Amino acid sequence: MFKRIALLSIVAASSLWAAGNNLYEITPTIGGSIHLGNDKYKNDADLSYGLRFANRVTENALVEIGYDRVDGAKYSNSSEKTDLDRYFLSVIYEYSDYKTLIPYALVGFGYEDVENERQSLNSAGFGQWGLGLRYVMSENLHLKTEIKHLLSLDGRSDALVSVGLAIPFGEFAKESPKPLKVKEPEPIKPAPVASAPLDSDGDGVTDDKDLCPGTPKNFKVNQEGCPIQYTFLVQFPFDSAEITPAYMDEVKDFALFLENHKGVSAKLEGHTDSKGSDAYNKKLSAKRSNAVKEALIKLGIDKSRLSSEGFGEERPIADNATDEGRQKNRRVEAIIAPLKK
Repeated sequence: MFKRIALLSIVAASSLWAAGNNLYEITPTIGGSIHLGNDKYKNDADLSYGLRFANRVTENALVEIGYDRVDGAKYSNSSEKTDLDRYFLSVIYEYSDYKTLIPYALVGFGYEDVENERQSLNSAGFGQWGLGLRYVMSENLHLKTEIKHLLSLDGRSDALVSVGLAIPFGEFAKESPKPLKVKEPEPIKPAPVASAPLDSDGDGVTDDKDLCPGTPKNFKVNQEGCPIQYTFLVQFPFDSAEITPAYMDEVKDFALFLENHKGVSAKLEGHTDSKGSDAYNKKLSAKRSNAVKEALIKLGIDKSRLSSEGFGEERPIADNATDEGRQKNRRVEAIIAPLKK
């Protein structure tokens, strides 16, 4: 019967961070406003700059309010210029299955204030839609590029191309799965025997039933005499499944345990906390559990005794709403079983 033991508690404070984890962001922008087929303006690109504030309402959707300023828009058939102030509200949808480059679409409406009204050119409302791309430079700074099409109620049409530096802050609280309840093994009552069999390693399981002889005395064991807890602390670099040299000794100790107990096999199960999308966490947990498996093979453990699988954020053992809980959930566990003959 399989018995679960903890093998690795994987701590990666920034490695699982994703764009969908922040509640707010502020984005100053700069770009150009191009007047399309507009007989009231010259078809030149005029300087535009602005500021946006966004509030995340789901893992993939944000509501954004913003302001853009266009300086020196030139009238057609005239040397006169005017300035435009645009106030708008947008709904943004992000495709967050991507980790570093995140495409998005937007739709919204707003109001354009023309400072020097003339030639039947007046302030008016407008609708807008557009596409953008977010590049995650770091946890605290994103580069955003965006193109929007604006169509005003009086028939004017404009394109706005902009680049901005988004500053995310605040934590978006995702609904966390309830931690699994782990049932403690029931105490084993040894059957009465005529004479007491030997227990060479002193773990409470007699030699005739012990599948893991020689277990150190400070280890708790299950009914087959194998450890039920074997915990390590391993950290990974940002967005990486590579085991760093500082933590290879922990993996070597487990390889030595398997080498000394050739009658058992190990299934490595990877887990993550709830940060990031479900699909990405599934892939990341599989990569890390496989990284531990490959490291054990390189240390001489027969690959026929090992298997690996990633479960993402599906099986938390602690509360994902706290840093401490998320740290405990970033782990790889092993299921130990007698080797099939």
